Amino acid sequence: MTTSKLQGLKPQSLVAERDFTFGMEPKEEPAPMEKMPEKERVVEVQTNLLAPQRASEIIEASLPPSLIFYRTPISAPEPEAPIHQPPSRSRRATSSAAAELEAASVPLPKPSQPQLITIFGSVSTADMAESIKAVLAEKSGGARVVIGAEDIAIVQDEDDELGHQDNGIEGDRLKALGDFQVAIRVKGGEAVVRTVSVKAQETSQA
Repeated sequence: MTTSKLQGLKPQSLVAERDFTFGMEPKEEPAPMEKMPEKERVVEVQTNLLAPQRASEIIEASLPPSLIFYRTPISAPEPEAPIHQPPSRSRRATSSAAAELEAASVPLPKPSQPQLITIFGSVSTADMAESIKAVLAEKSGGARVVIGAEDIAIVQDEDDELGHQDNGIEGDRLKALGDFQVAIRVKGGEAVVRTVSVKAQETSQA
């Protein structure tokens, strides 16, 4: 609008508006953050992980000889003692001689296996992994060791004539009291052998 037109306007025709931005410095918009490329993210994660050999060394130095778990045992019924009838007098002489000959020909029996005491529940390799991670978390560099249930294997004795189930081992679970050998091996590292002891948990009596 020209100056002559402004002079010709009446005062009531003019509307004054306040400029709230007058005298204020313009607000600077923050520069948008650049997203890290996916390849750089993978490289950054990989640099935080330990080398397999170093991870095995930390596991070997950090874990105690035995990892102890407590479970409630299942009480097994006591076997009944067989009842023997005393032999008659007429058979004692002949049976005594026959028994001596039979005892001399029969080989000595093998020592009996200790009675297996099963437990309620089990101790799985996942339970072992959680226990191992808790121990490693308190050691220098141990928190960087990545370990899971798939990195733990229960070692079965080759000389054991019993089956896995009869020996308290069912797949990746321990189902009985006793001491068991486990091999802990991170991918690409050396195996670390430890003993897992399953002990009876004491129950409070009312």
